[in-house]
Amino acid sequence: MQISVKADVRSATMFLSELGGTGRGINRATSRALNKTATSVRTEAARMMKEKRNLPVSEIKRQMAINRATVRNLTAVVTVSGRPISIRQFANYGARGVTVRIEQGSKRTRLMRYGNKAFVNPVWRPGVFVRTSKKRLPIVEWPRVPGLPSVFLQDHIVAAMKKLVRDVFPRRFNEEMNYEINKARIKAARAGTP
Repeated sequence: MQISVKADVRSATMFLSELGGTGRGINRATSRALNKTATSVRTEAARMMKEKRNLPVSEIKRQMAINRATVRNLTAVVTVSGRPISIRQFANYGARGVTVRIEQGSKRTRLMRYGNKAFVNPVWRPGVFVRTSKKRLPIVEWPRVPGLPSVFLQDHIVAAMKKLVRDVFPRRFNEEMNYEINKARIKAARAGTP
C-alpha cells in the first residue's frame, strides 16, 4: 500500500522568504508533519489490526516500523513485518482440548480434526498439534494463521489509513508551518533590533 500526500506551500514559501526564512524551514515542517502522520497511522492501524488478530497492541506495534522522513528525504514509510502466526498465540488449553479466538470479540472455537481434539505439548516445541487417526502417531502441527502483513493490506484497513492520512497530514503540516513562521518572525524581530 502506498499513500501520497501533497501540500500547497507557495504562500508559506513567499511568507517565509519575506521574513528572511529559507526553503529548509518548509522541509523541516514537512518532515515533522510526515513523521507525526506516520506515527498516527501506526497507532490506528495497530488498533484496527487487533480486531482481526487477537494479539496485544504492543505486540502488533513491535512488528510495525516507521522509516522517518528527513529534511532531504520527504518520505515517511510505515512497514509491517511478520511471518504466519502460530495458532498457539490465540489458544487456551486444558483437559477438554484447545480453544482459540483469532478475531477479537469472536466466539472461542474448539480445535478438532480427523475426529481428534488438538493438544499442546510444550516439551517438543510451542505449537498446537493433532493426531491424524485414532492411533497415537502420526501427528501434525495445526496450520499457522496468516501474519500481520496480510491483515494490514485488507481493503477496509487500507481505506481507513488513506482517509487518516488525508485528515491528519494537512492539520499537522499547518501546525508545523506555523511553528516555522513564528521562528522566522522571532529571528527577523531580533535581527531588526539594534
